[in-house]
Amino acid sequence: MSEEKKRVKFEDVVNALTKDSEGNDLVEQINPFQTNSAKIRKIIGYGGQGTIQAHLDSIRNEINKKNMEANSYQSEAPKAPRELVDSLWAAAWTNAQVATLSRIDQLIVERDTLKLQIDTQSNDIESLSEQVDEFEVLVTELQNDIVNNKVMVEKIEADAEQNIENVRTELTNENILLEKSKGAIESDLMELKHKFESVKKDALHQKELSDRDAEIVKTTMQSTIDNLNEKVSELKAMRISDLKDMKEVDISSK
Repeated sequence: MSEEKKRVKFEDVVNALTKDSEGNDLVEQINPFQTNSAKIRKIIGYGGQGTIQAHLDSIRNEINKKNMEANSYQSEAPKAPRELVDSLWAAAWTNAQVATLSRIDQLIVERDTLKLQIDTQSNDIESLSEQVDEFEVLVTELQNDIVNNKVMVEKIEADAEQNIENVRTELTNENILLEKSKGAIESDLMELKHKFESVKKDALHQKELSDRDAEIVKTTMQSTIDNLNEKVSELKAMRISDLKDMKEVDISSK
């Protein structure tokens, strides 16, 4: 557990007033009415000043209580015996003196106690003043941090707004370019479509021409074949006729 988080005990405050760092009794102990929580905190080295102040107040109250008990006197005058009626005045005078002296001693104790309380409160006020000074420094630092953070936030907001505006401008420009590109692309597509239709039309016309030429070639070749077949037939007939004539001549010669 760290010193900042360690809780100070009543015995720690008592030891700080009566013992040194090695645990030995101090030759001259610290008067609890002439110190404060800040000084005790420096001696102990840890603990909250509020807790130390509570223990210190308990020690002071106990001392005041013992002082009051030690200096209390019987203030009631004792009853005089009947045989000493002639000395009532003297007894009453004596009792009055005792009561008066007792009251004076009690007032002296109360005065001393009040003086100690005043000294104690002065020390406490001194400690509180130190704390107030520390708090004022802390508050000043926090106020400066708030001002600096406010300036920083305003700068961040301004930069963010500028960035948003820049992005908005870039998007607008990009939209304009996209619209232009879209128009150009649509125009190119229409031109390509027209070219495709023209090429398709030319291809169909070329196919029709090719089909017609092929039909013509086919018809021409068929006609040629038919003519050749006719000529072959004629030649075969002529050859057969010649062979018959040659055969008849051979038979006649024999």
